[in-house]
Amino acid sequence: MRKVFVIGFGSKARQGKDTSAEFIKELRKDVYIIHFADAVKEECSNPKKEFPLISETTVNGIPMYLLLDSGNNFQSFYKEQLPKLQKIFTDRGINQYFAMDKKDGDILQFWGTDFRRKHVDGEYWVKKVDEKIQDIITIIANTEETEPVYILVPDTRFKNECTYIKSWNATKIAKGFYVNVRRYNEDGTRYVSNDRDPNHPSEIELDNVEPDYYLDAFNLTELKQKVETLLMKIELQQLIEDVAKFPAVYHD
Repeated sequence: MRKVFVIGFGSKARQGKDTSAEFIKELRKDVYIIHFADAVKEECSNPKKEFPLISETTVNGIPMYLLLDSGNNFQSFYKEQLPKLQKIFTDRGINQYFAMDKKDGDILQFWGTDFRRKHVDGEYWVKKVDEKIQDIITIIANTEETEPVYILVPDTRFKNECTYIKSWNATKIAKGFYVNVRRYNEDGTRYVSNDRDPNHPSEIELDNVEPDYYLDAFNLTELKQKVETLLMKIELQQLIEDVAKFPAVYHD
């Protein structure tokens, strides 16, 4: 059976998680990159565009929000239930959000965390990623290749996502690793992105979770070197484990 490594890159925004994944794609043959946010972005883009993704309305004089769910179904919420959305609409002076046509960090955070995770299912996005990984493993199981397979999830931001990545260790199918990527400024201070709420759960929930590996870098050259070292460590450890499974051979 081919060796499969599932790696979740976690950290704050703009630390080099996607770049690390792209480096692995350059360095290894069979690499698949998927994101927890892929499904979030797809939903926020409102593919059918028949109705607004989010609308303000009133029911019996009570202010409400209507959120487009699967199909043409809607979920309704009192405004007070969705304070982040209320702030977005107030700050932007809008009463309707039709679709995301370019990356919108505030809406992505709201839809992914404050709506789906909080009000629908805490494992909603994990299940979406698991479906993709299961499909990949089914495909590679029918190939005759022998090189290891890397499945990378470079937007691991929550504890349940990290737990899911590492849960592969309990299977005989794959090994799961959580890797924390940390970007530093030239003066040695930690880089902090200014394009989103730094205190949002997606930015801070993994602060106290110890990773299997850290990737600390000041620049892209250093980051690529760290990524190469990471791959060698993972593959060497797997080789040691494989050798240990075979009994020693003694000769008279």
